[in-house]
Amino acid sequence: MAGSAVESGYLRRKQMSSEDDLKIYRLVAEDPKAAIERLKAAAKACMDETGKYPIDDSQHPSMKEIFEQVEIWTVVADVKACGSDVDLGEISVGCTSTVIEALLPLCLGDPGAANDFTIHKAALVCVDAYIPLIGGVAMEMAGAAQQFLADADRWQSRNAAVMLLAGAMAVEGSQALVLEALAMVASIAQDEVGEIRHSVLYALSKIAQHHGEFVVTQQHVLDGCMALILGGTRDPEPQNAAMACWAATNLANAAKEETREDGVSALSRYYTQLCESLVHVTSRHDVMESNLLATAHNALTELLILTPPECMEAAAALGSEMVSLLHTLNGNAYTGELSDADWAVLRERQCGVIPSIGELARVLPKETLLPAIETVMEQLWAALEYGRPQADADIATDDVVASVAALSLKGDSRSNHSLVVESVLVALPAIVEALEGDYMRFAPPFNPHLKVAILSVDTERVSVHAAGVVGDIARALGTDFAPFLDDFMPTIFEALRAEHCPPSAQAALMASIGDIAFSVKAPFNKYFMEAAHVLMAASHSAVQKTVEMDDLDEVAAILAIRRGCLDGIVGVFQSCDTGESDAAAFSEFKQMAGEFTPMVLVFLHEVIEDEPDDALINSTAGLLGDIISVFGPEVVVGQAEFVSRIVDLTSASGLLSTKATGQWLLRKFKC
Repeated sequence: MAGSAVESGYLRRKQMSSEDDLKIYRLVAEDPKAAIERLKAAAKACMDETGKYPIDDSQHPSMKEIFEQVEIWTVVADVKACGSDVDLGEISVGCTSTVIEALLPLCLGDPGAANDFTIHKAALVCVDAYIPLIGGVAMEMAGAAQQFLADADRWQSRNAAVMLLAGAMAVEGSQALVLEALAMVASIAQDEVGEIRHSVLYALSKIAQHHGEFVVTQQHVLDGCMALILGGTRDPEPQNAAMACWAATNLANAAKEETREDGVSALSRYYTQLCESLVHVTSRHDVMESNLLATAHNALTELLILTPPECMEAAAALGSEMVSLLHTLNGNAYTGELSDADWAVLRERQCGVIPSIGELARVLPKETLLPAIETVMEQLWAALEYGRPQADADIATDDVVASVAALSLKGDSRSNHSLVVESVLVALPAIVEALEGDYMRFAPPFNPHLKVAILSVDTERVSVHAAGVVGDIARALGTDFAPFLDDFMPTIFEALRAEHCPPSAQAALMASIGDIAFSVKAPFNKYFMEAAHVLMAASHSAVQKTVEMDDLDEVAAILAIRRGCLDGIVGVFQSCDTGESDAAAFSEFKQMAGEFTPMVLVFLHEVIEDEPDDALINSTAGLLGDIISVFGPEVVVGQAEFVSRIVDLTSASGLLSTKATGQWLLRKFKC
């Protein structure tokens, strides 16, 4: 059928690398007019005079050609919207308008009841991608939507109307256009055709995403949106309920920006009702379809961030319910007697509830959290421990680093244990932040799991999260983290030496070295030399590396390594206290640091060329000031021009903290 061809092509396109997308774009850009003619011809060949698709065969040449053309032009829209620095050639606004005109007839074509994902939907997706590229067309599309909506007898017309509105909402438009769009989607929100209800919720998500600030500050508009969202969470079709959850997530993100100092936000009055609706969604019988479970939990986690003061009791009750659910899930994992399908359901439920528990730990008052923390930490540990592959079950705690540590994250595709580990790692920073020094008593059982996660560089996201969590724990504990140095520093060095350690993991691991050094102070001297060698080697490699300017992934990787390297070096230089409390430790630090300082200064000259943002400028200025604090102004003799440039960059910053760092550096330099 036609649906299967376009769906597989659409999914395949989404998995393409940026290089493949650029190749497609450049082929079109070489001769846009000819490419448009091919699109028009393909559209005409697949439709008859009545606007129907007479061919219901995905393998027919006419259908294959139109699917291919729509896919090509969707790629072109995606690449153009990215605003890349790469020379993309000329695809003009006029050309873009012509593409929309060519696709509109397809948007109204009759796909037939048998097809689930047809050229009708593919064309709508493509038009939706093009509308934001030419802002002046937004009102025109809204007008076209009104005309299509007038043809209420044909569901394709109603669906096209809503999708055109969704595209128009991605354009910075007037408030009047937003109000018009909301009125139109509300008029057909209860349509009997599920596809149209899906498009309504999609348009609502776009409104929340691009015009959220307006929505959350206008009570009557917010009331209308919330009515649609709450109704959408009860939609019998899972893909529609998932879209309603996405809209709720977008509105919660918008409400964060408008939250008052007392914790009250625009969504406070809806908090309890929306929480209950989202929790109900997670218990639906069809929750494993259309990514509904994950989308509902994402929305719930974002909503929990906005927990208002008057709802703390309800939030605490919700937390107890979630911990109880996790206890049940962990018990099922402990038995291990599950089919592949049951493992998948179990893991996704664990991965949904754990981040929400973490967010609740962040928002609940400490006096509310502490009585329940034993149970919370016990269940998080159980989620890490239970369900690992049997081959890993007998690894002794003190042999984790020497073992093939990543086995527990990669060895059993049925258990998907890495997904659970990642969820716990997402939740832990909030809990550590809430507990502060009280986390010390929970650290020993969690440390082996963190070490395993750090070493799992082949499971990139897990290693990145683990490095960040260790840094968060170090900063939360401060000098109390010192007893764990021998646990984590060798593990981090081993991970960085791994042959296939990805750039993102390298950056996170180097930054965690800086967090640890900054936190423990003098005891870090034990690992200073090895840390300095690792950071200098990485910085030298990043500086020497040359890349083709159109290799965007490689450029991003190198920039990530440089930033991680800088974060690590900054923390290491902040591990000394200039001799005020421990003169012997400072003397030792100064002797070791002197060997590497010239290389650090060379690195700073290079890294400041990486289109510096506020964070990079602030870090560079702060590091220069720290170096002068240790060695005196003479260490930067001959670098007055460079120091002046950094001070100028801080002065031009929009952040007061960056300006203050620049002034501090200037005072140090003039001493």
